[in-house]
Amino acid sequence: MFPTSAVKRQPSLIFIRYASACKAIVQNSFGPSSVLEVVDDYKVEEPKKKEVLVEVYGSSVNPLDCQQREGFGKRFFEVTTGQKATFPICPGCEFSGKVLKAGPNSSFKVGDRVFGASLAGRSWAERICINDGTVALAPKTIPLEVAGTFPKVAISVSGFLKAANLHSDNCRDKRVFINGGSGGIGTFTIQLLKSYGAKEIAVTCGPDNVELCSELGAHTVINYKKEDFREVLRDFDVYLDCINSNDEDRRSGYGVLRKGGHYLTLVFPWIGNTDESGLLWGTLRAISWLARMKRDASKNFGLKFDPCVGMPDQKFLVETATLIDAGKMRSVVSQNFSLEDMKMAHDIIDSGRAKGKLNVILKKEEDFMVENVEG
Repeated sequence: MFPTSAVKRQPSLIFIRYASACKAIVQNSFGPSSVLEVVDDYKVEEPKKKEVLVEVYGSSVNPLDCQQREGFGKRFFEVTTGQKATFPICPGCEFSGKVLKAGPNSSFKVGDRVFGASLAGRSWAERICINDGTVALAPKTIPLEVAGTFPKVAISVSGFLKAANLHSDNCRDKRVFINGGSGGIGTFTIQLLKSYGAKEIAVTCGPDNVELCSELGAHTVINYKKEDFREVLRDFDVYLDCINSNDEDRRSGYGVLRKGGHYLTLVFPWIGNTDESGLLWGTLRAISWLARMKRDASKNFGLKFDPCVGMPDQKFLVETATLIDAGKMRSVVSQNFSLEDMKMAHDIIDSGRAKGKLNVILKKEEDFMVENVEG
């Protein structure tokens, strides 16, 4: 979520990059949901080079957004972006909308329906200026205000697929277990693996989400309040951990995998360690942790261990849009919110009660159904 375009810069005598002011969510300090506020004078830069200015229709709230609201990743992003996280900050890491302006050499044109992700935040605003390499044409078969719920999970799942070396050509003989199947990443991954023809997809979830996970394509759904997956699952090829298990719980779950199986976690302590110890020592601590986990998994259990590191991936966004338009994937939205409702959405994420995605609607594509019927 760093840096923000609301950061004050010295104006250029030749070119001032500010567009008009717009409504946005900002925060002037780190802390609980109460630090979030709606403003009407958030300024967004004009696009340059390969950038686009997008009118935002939809976004969502993710667990990482809530962590960053409290300051998680501050030092890491300052070091990697080279800019200070100067308040006010506009958060938000995914969006959908229409291109208002395209900079020189951009591959998009005015009016294009797009969706994308931003590691630098800024998506909880009526407009966002962003490099067009993190953007793709949005799915044609869903409204723009819904398309904004896909890019962040697509980033995470893309990192998972790369780490596990999974793709549509090698999934038919794979048995994959997802610990935490009813969240945004879990529901996305179930549908993706189903479209790839995975041999078996097993997941855990709470009692209220068993039917949902089955409908999305999971072959085996374990209600974690009634059963312990470690007692009933065996010989899986891949284990995707979506619930931030601690090291002890990870090791106890290794028995789900066959010899030579692959355990993948969404947790990699590099960012957190950097916050605590700075980039150098934080990186060394993260590398040490990873080496220890890989060595333990290999030596004592005969398994592979890797974190899933997701980065904006235009190619995978294109694939996601293709799957949606083919009817093989849908967004699992449990609730809709406006910018004014953002504190409530954050409180739901903080409580751990979120199901699927929490959609943030900034503008509705009112003519969507008409355009599709006439087309």
